[in-house]
Amino acid sequence: MGNLYESKFMKALQKFGEKAAANKTFSAISAGMMVSMGAILVGALF
Repeated sequence: MGNLYESKFMKALQKFGEKAAANKTFSAISAGMMVSMGAILVGALF
């Protein structure tokens, strides 16, 4: 299992994730989805 995290695919995925996190547009969309998910969960309880 330790080799999975050190594979070329995971390293490439990590680099992509770092670039995506630095993108303002992607960060705004992600934050908006988090807020809406909170509202959906609260609505599901009541």
